[in-house]
Amino acid sequence: MNLATEDTLDGLATDITTVKADIALMKADLADVETLLQTTGITLLPLDSSLDSIDVDKMSKGPITTAHDAITETATSAEIDCRGYNSLLVHFVSDASNKTWTISVQGAMGSGLTFVPLLDKATGLAASEITTDISGYFTISNIPDYVKIVATEVDDGATVTVKVQPFNG
Repeated sequence: MNLATEDTLDGLATDITTVKADIALMKADLADVETLLQTTGITLLPLDSSLDSIDVDKMSKGPITTAHDAITETATSAEIDCRGYNSLLVHFVSDASNKTWTISVQGAMGSGLTFVPLLDKATGLAASEITTDISGYFTISNIPDYVKIVATEVDDGATVTVKVQPFNG
């Protein structure tokens, strides 16, 4: 059996003292980091749209908004906030398959500004418009921050409901 020598015990005491000093320094560094985070407002939390400039809520689809609910004549919706999204899913349902509606999207770069049609660069025609007598979906890319949905009755006698959902795609 080996007995610890005085030198070994002194070395062990030195190692324990060094470890204690290192722990004290780490605690001080941690306190400095904690103070820095508190004074700058930075937190060590998961991404959250209420805390971060990266809006993680907008990494998925946005809210569904009913632009028109069973309307029977031409109407323009209120403005719909699409900030943070670059595309729009438009869903329309008509109660008659032999009556035609034209559904179009108008956009503005800010709330309350003038709304105009989204145009196709190549043709100069409205790129965000469909005339149909069936129900369905269509998508629009490169949308502005605010949109309005215009439902124009072509043939009298049908109702139409239009819902939209912004998304990034």
